[in-house]
Amino acid sequence: MAVRSAARSTAVSAALIALSLSTLVLMPGCPFGESTKPKEQPTPPPVLPRTPTEVLQHLERAYESMDSTAYAALLDPEFAFHFDPRDIGEPTGYRDSWPRADDLQSTRRMFRGAPSSDEKRLRALNVELNFNVGETDTVAGQPGWKMIIASNTELQVDARSLVNGEDWCLQTPGGYESWLYLRERAAAGDSGTYWTIVRWVDKPPASSKTETSTWGSIKALFH
Repeated sequence: MAVRSAARSTAVSAALIALSLSTLVLMPGCPFGESTKPKEQPTPPPVLPRTPTEVLQHLERAYESMDSTAYAALLDPEFAFHFDPRDIGEPTGYRDSWPRADDLQSTRRMFRGAPSSDEKRLRALNVELNFNVGETDTVAGQPGWKMIIASNTELQVDARSLVNGEDWCLQTPGGYESWLYLRERAAAGDSGTYWTIVRWVDKPPASSKTETSTWGSIKALFH
């Protein structure tokens, strides 16, 4: 009888333990029922510029934070960067302009510190867009376009040679201008419109004679 009673007691205890464990698993908020590992949050999409002036502000932030995703969001699908005539041929290798894909490749490599074409790796990128913005002008023959001039723009790239460790700096000269042609596009859904850069014309001062001091030639080094 003692053996049977002990066996019955063991069985009851086992049943109670099993019931308790199942209750723990099913209880809301219990750590056993759901992983406590924090979930990765998706990267929010870039904020779209709603005015032409905001395009320049977003452009400045994208360069200062070296954010190629934010930069890509500013470029129209038909974007083209137009080089200064002094940069045509060498070192850019292009006749007068390159399309969006080439510009993004160059900018991403620059932002990520990839070696330039002459074996220099980016050490720092300093951008000053001390632009003076007047009223935007319409563009003849291009409905929905505006042209805006960013004046006194400054771009400085600090790098270090992979060959001899020498520090290296490129800086655009004073009096620099960037002529930006913008296009208004409808945003997805019912959220109004936003602006993109459809054409970027490099306009260094005429007195600048240093071939590698233009924005376009700096871009081309990282292509």
